[in-house]
Amino acid sequence: MILRVPGIGIKSARQIIASRRFSKLGFYELKKIGVVMKKAQYFITCNELPTRTVNELTPTGVRRLLVPKPKKKVDERQLILNFTDNE
Repeated sequence: MILRVPGIGIKSARQIIASRRFSKLGFYELKKIGVVMKKAQYFITCNELPTRTVNELTPTGVRRLLVPKPKKKVDERQLILNFTDNE
């Protein structure tokens, strides 16, 4: 089940399972292992993270947080000034 969490890969999952045998893991330990916390923070709970979870967010809110923001397009109607000497 831990592999289904976004931001946790196979290598990180194995390290998490091995580390949990000895103590609890926090935000910094997970980040040190290699978990992408930007994606995983909404699907896990630990003391250092805010209490917002996926259950409290709407599907569109989760999508907005996980999908990268699109880059701004340049408007084709925008005037482009060329400052090169063509003479």
